Amino acid sequence: MNRILLTSLLVIFTGFYANAQAILTQPFNSGTDIADYVRTNATVPPIAVGDNMFFFIGKRAAGSTVVSTTINNGKLRFDRTGAAGANANHYIVTAARTVNDGAGGSDQNAALTDASNLPKVIKLSVDITVSNFDQDMTNAVVLSIGGSGLNPAGNSDISKTNGANHSVLAITTSGGKYKFSRPTAWDDDGGTADPNNVSTASYNSGDTKTLTWIINNSGQTYQNYTGPDGNTHTLGDNEYDLYAGTDLILANRTATHGSIAITSFVFILRSIDLATTGLPNNRITVDFDNLAIEDLSGTLPIRLAYFKGRSNADGNQLEWETASESSNSHFEILHSTNGSTFSPIGRVEGKGSTTVNTYYQFLDTNPADGINYYKLRQVDFSNHWTESEVIRIHSTYSPGNNALSATQRGGQTELRFKTATAGKAIVSLLDINGRLLVRKTVGTTIGINVVNLDMHNMPSGIYVGAVTLDGHTLKVRFKK
Repeated sequence: MNRILLTSLLVIFTGFYANAQAILTQPFNSGTDIADYVRTNATVPPIAVGDNMFFFIGKRAAGSTVVSTTINNGKLRFDRTGAAGANANHYIVTAARTVNDGAGGSDQNAALTDASNLPKVIKLSVDITVSNFDQDMTNAVVLSIGGSGLNPAGNSDISKTNGANHSVLAITTSGGKYKFSRPTAWDDDGGTADPNNVSTASYNSGDTKTLTWIINNSGQTYQNYTGPDGNTHTLGDNEYDLYAGTDLILANRTATHGSIAITSFVFILRSIDLATTGLPNNRITVDFDNLAIEDLSGTLPIRLAYFKGRSNADGNQLEWETASESSNSHFEILHSTNGSTFSPIGRVEGKGSTTVNTYYQFLDTNPADGINYYKLRQVDFSNHWTESEVIRIHSTYSPGNNALSATQRGGQTELRFKTATAGKAIVSLLDINGRLLVRKTVGTTIGINVVNLDMHNMPSGIYVGAVTLDGHTLKVRFKK
């Protein structure tokens, strides 16, 4: 006897970072009853990676007789034969790690901790068959990956406004066919529908399509992955690609909320009263089979904890930290003045392979006036590379400033200045009365220049350092 549970289905998985890891594999062929795939909150031990069990399968409310959830010919079937009324949604939900409710059981409401181990790049594949629909329905089915707020106990409709979605897909029926898109209500331009969010590919009722959904939330570009089409692709941070079979039907689409960690997956057959909410409640059957979720985070050569920068008196200081590295040869520092065309300005050696947090820094001594853009290119020992996201720094100390500073280092005085051109400069040292004590000509390079003055035999007092270049003289007072 098939049991229709009154809440939702919740799958638990954990993310690691060694190699691509199977989080969940479920072909729905190990039993004919929904209960064969479900653990309750009281089940001990809690749901864990590899057991392919679910918290709940079913609809959110029990009252409707026109909706059912069954195992049908080795597939999970959500079936609606008419107007279902409010709160009759079907749900599938996953969470990104084993959740323990503190009493020996699993609980979808328990806090998701240990965020450092949450998956950063997800590959979700599933066979979906849509049939028996009798009219046009927008967003009849919604698939969402996002935060722990994707909990059907608290959301009758997983909407954009609840802030729990990272990336969202929808199935829409139109003209007797169905297609996949980003739901109109979640459109990323904040206004009218973006045609790039809607796939032009459509399928006949009863067609089965294998969806492959690759989502990047790693903080860096997911470089050179091989898609189901056999081609090499690049996926930016907080973007996703969607394949139907071997066809790439949505490419480099922007996440709804890039700040949301990937902790949950929700599949919803929406069944809310059309007359009062405008949401679909008409006849439709959706078969859901061969669900597989993988954590691809381990295929990233590094895990970048952060990448940031600031302007100071010496130039633009860049800092970054890796949480782990695999065959990391080096970093190339790329610079741009327009945010689109980048050129290398430096190199920092990597640590090879390590699981220890590693701190790096690089000083750009020749930033442009105003806004400067930077990104990191990480190169492994096979010369494959990934790129970080772009950061921007407003330079307050640029070649045009030609600032001059003096620093005491033992018996030496270090005069530091910056110039936009290479050439020669006259460096002078004067006492407080303006008498010339030292005068010499030095060569200059573009960017920061440092000249050391030997003052071991000079008495204590106030001195003036002067640098003449490009027809202008810079002066700085300092005390020995």
